[in-house]
This record gives sequence, C-alpha cells and structure tokens, in this order.
Amino acid sequence: MSSAEYEDILLHRRFRSVANALMGKWFAETKSDALKWALKLTYSSKVCVIEIEIADDIGEALYFADYLDGVGPARYAEIDHLKHATILTVTDVLKK
Repeated sequence: MSSAEYEDILLHRRFRSVANALMGKWFAETKSDALKWALKLTYSSKVCVIEIEIADDIGEALYFADYLDGVGPARYAEIDHLKHATILTVTDVLKK
C-alpha cells in the first residue's frame, strides 16, 4: 500500500478509496505470513502490517489463494468488502 493509504488508515481507522491506489488488497491468513510478504516483496526499509477483523460470511466470499507468491494462503478483498472491516492493529516493521 502507498504511504497515502497508510496515513488515511491511521487517520480514519478504516479502509477507504484513495487516489492512485488499487481498489483491493491481499491479506495473509496469519501475521507470520504477512511479515514474510512484507520482507519479500517491498523495497522500502519500513513496512507496516495491518490486522483486520471481518465477518465470517464476507471473509468466506473473498477470493482465496492457497499458496500466493510461494508464501502461504491469502484472501483478496475489494474496497467494498473492506468497508466492513475492523482494524485491530497497525504494526510498523523496520527491515534489516
């Protein structure tokens, strides 16, 4: 996600449409896998992991990949699904 999306999430505590951003996001099933993706796929020295809670019926309807990018299971959510998500934690991680 872009820094503008990140700042918007911190300010509003929810996902919203932000200029020049994708309309959906991939979510790992575990925090451990989220960290693996963050460390593997970004070039920035700082990344963040956002933990969300979403209703079971919405989560089950999301597109599911069982081994995305060689890391692990993940779900893809469009912004319309994310409007109902509760942001539980936002964790900044510095890459070594």
